[in-house]
Amino acid sequence: GYLHAEGFIDKDLCLDSAGDPHARSEFLECVFRLVPKYKYDAQNGVAAMSWNEAANKGDGADAEHEEEAKQGRLEAAAAERRENQSEYLRMLSRRVTYGQVVQLQHVKSGKFV
Repeated sequence: GYLHAEGFIDKDLCLDSAGDPHARSEFLECVFRLVPKYKYDAQNGVAAMSWNEAANKGDGADAEHEEEAKQGRLEAAAAERRENQSEYLRMLSRRVTYGQVVQLQHVKSGKFV
């Protein structure tokens, strides 16, 4: 069978039978990239910080401290992205072994399974 996803509007994964003449999947919808398990802790911290800022619309009482904390989280997220990219490049063209933790990235949309 073929695992496919449209990836932009419809976030569902579908499995089509290889012999099904009515299978609608296009080739690009069936292409996934194997990547190492990425780290997301710092990036999730930045996202949570953004949600908190939007919800609180700060009163400005501790704006300098908040700005320093925000800058620290942004730098940590950038370092985390660089580390993820470095790990991806290190794994590139290597065999995947049984038990190795990987993620599937949908090539067309860039989203992860």
